[in-house]
Amino acid sequence: MIRQWLKGLLVGVLLVCGGLVTSSTSAHAAVPYTLKPMRVTALILRNGDANVTETMTYHFNEDYQGVYNTVALRGLRGGQLVAVNYQLNRRPVVTAQAATTHAARTYQLTRTAAQLKVQLHQPVGVGDQLRVTYRYHLRGLVTNYRDTAEINWRIIANSWAVPLQDVTLVIQLPAKKVVALQAWTHGPATGKTRVERRAGRVTMTVAQNPANTAIESRLLFPTQVTAANLQRRDRAQKAIVQRQEAKLAAAMQARQRQKRLRQFVGYWGLASVVAVTLLGAGWWLWRHPANRYAQPTPIRHFFDVPQVAPGLAEALVDLRWPSTDALTGDIMAAAGRQEVAITTEPATDTVRLTKTGTVTNAFLQPCFTHLGAHDSFTLAELAAFSEKDEQGLVGQWFQDWQGQINVAAQDYQDAASFRYHRWLWWLALGLTGEIAVWLLFAWVIGHQWLVETVVTSGLLLLLIWGYLRGHCKVSYYNAKGLQVVNEVRGFRQMLRDVGHFNTAKVGDLVLWAQILPYAAAFGLTQQVTQQLAHDFGQERVSAALADAYPLYDVGNFNQPLIGIIGVGVASAVSNSLPAGVSPSGQSGGFLGGGSGGAGGFGGGAF
Repeated sequence: MIRQWLKGLLVGVLLVCGGLVTSSTSAHAAVPYTLKPMRVTALILRNGDANVTETMTYHFNEDYQGVYNTVALRGLRGGQLVAVNYQLNRRPVVTAQAATTHAARTYQLTRTAAQLKVQLHQPVGVGDQLRVTYRYHLRGLVTNYRDTAEINWRIIANSWAVPLQDVTLVIQLPAKKVVALQAWTHGPATGKTRVERRAGRVTMTVAQNPANTAIESRLLFPTQVTAANLQRRDRAQKAIVQRQEAKLAAAMQARQRQKRLRQFVGYWGLASVVAVTLLGAGWWLWRHPANRYAQPTPIRHFFDVPQVAPGLAEALVDLRWPSTDALTGDIMAAAGRQEVAITTEPATDTVRLTKTGTVTNAFLQPCFTHLGAHDSFTLAELAAFSEKDEQGLVGQWFQDWQGQINVAAQDYQDAASFRYHRWLWWLALGLTGEIAVWLLFAWVIGHQWLVETVVTSGLLLLLIWGYLRGHCKVSYYNAKGLQVVNEVRGFRQMLRDVGHFNTAKVGDLVLWAQILPYAAAFGLTQQVTQQLAHDFGQERVSAALADAYPLYDVGNFNQPLIGIIGVGVASAVSNSLPAGVSPSGQSGGFLGGGSGGAGGFGGGAF
């Protein structure tokens, strides 16, 4: 059971790792649509206005009636929509027409003091690709100060519901060779800003802009570039902007340093944990090796009565806590040893167990103490007691009996090998979990050594599980236990194959009387008793086994007493055990922050 549980845990760890690897693909498929690429080009005019072209491509995972785009007018002197073009699935480009009918190939413009909103009506379905181009004329984008001209513009608003992928933003000034051109961008730390002074151009790129994340651009350049601009301020601005941006840059760099430090400590801390655990595991396994024993030749069929009791035989051969079948076998063995007498009470449709000798069974002892009277109780009394057993006494008696069997089993088990095998699995699973966390951490932070980490993790996992595969096949049993288990396995197989040979040639009925409790423990009573009746004859079996055979033969209740006892005990134990316990066996980038820029493009689908 422990091995199965550990293997289940391993499968869970591997499934989690696999889920993490595919999480980005699953998340991508879950969003209603994606936007890739996104292009915004602003051509600045000498009067401070701008002609802006915004192009984006939608990839739809759901059905929509159209898409919309917004332009925030805060900080501007106004703006107007010039044109809307779109292309659906590589078909010819369509110029949308203004209308209020909501018909396909039309758009509706809504203007307020705060924004322009354009709704493009074009039904789309799953798998469609829609490329839309909006052209705007924005007024008052540039402000001329006494010592500099400034653009402070929120190009991408924080109202996009999905991430924007492959984003390129371009601001082209109306002059070349702008030596004094300076630019700062506020947005994702992964973004890049390229200032081309000879071309008078600033280009901003980012592979992915998260949802609801703005991108702002701030430019300084000589006032001569926009000499015709009427939007002027009679004060110095250049030094103020430079100080503000220097402060923001310093804060961003400090955050980046702290982030890199945390990532460094986290990455190498996890790597150290893996290394220390690996070395510690190797040292422990070297200091606590498993004992190796010569494996006996497997016995196909073993015909002698096992050296151990039925309950212990089942526990040893299956390497688990004994079941209620095994308890029934032990009760039958106790009856065979004259410790208890088992009789029927047809008037009350029940079976009575009476103490006739010294009872050693840890389940029967408290039953005789707490149930019935005069060292006698019935299965009906056991069932009634279990139904009212709020303290779980019957379940505790059963677990006490299991503990009794477990103590007896220790004489046949090798504690060192058992401990070695258990810790080998725990260490392998623990190291696998640590490596998975280390790899996940490197993947999440985008570590520069991610490829090396993946390769190292793979080699370590091969080493760990290769070692486990080569060393986990150790026996839980000592030399005596190996011999006993080999005999019990052959004995159980003999009982399973009882129909393939004549039981009369195996031994006399006295021997079979000793074998029957083991058949009960292994759940093979019916086929064994039927074969005995067939091979020896019903009358001979009944006469020779006058005391024992009625326990296994069909009686007044149309089933063997052993079946009634097994069902009764199992039901009582099941009613009394805590929930979850089974009686059958427990086995160069952008700056952070913002500069309060004007405007901002937003949008989505409807």
